[in-house]
Amino acid sequence: MYLAQVSSKGQVVIPKPLRERWGISEGSTISFTEDAQGLHLTVQREATREDLLRSLQAGPGIAGYRGPARTSSEVRDALRSAFRRKKP
Repeated sequence: MYLAQVSSKGQVVIPKPLRERWGISEGSTISFTEDAQGLHLTVQREATREDLLRSLQAGPGIAGYRGPARTSSEVRDALRSAFRRKKP
């Protein structure tokens, strides 16, 4: 368990081991939700290439696409190709 104090401005320092474990760095977005059990903090992260591929495989398709039907393999290959082109 980690403890942190709230400053007069309502700020809390997230302990370094937790920041490192959860990939929290300057500019990270964190959401807060509450329920009967208490207050919950969630780190919002950008979608990775693997997240996009996984969602395409699980989803029914891309809304608004009017071209010929494509297999999930063809879509995956096209995404991989697009990601390779974007890398600096």
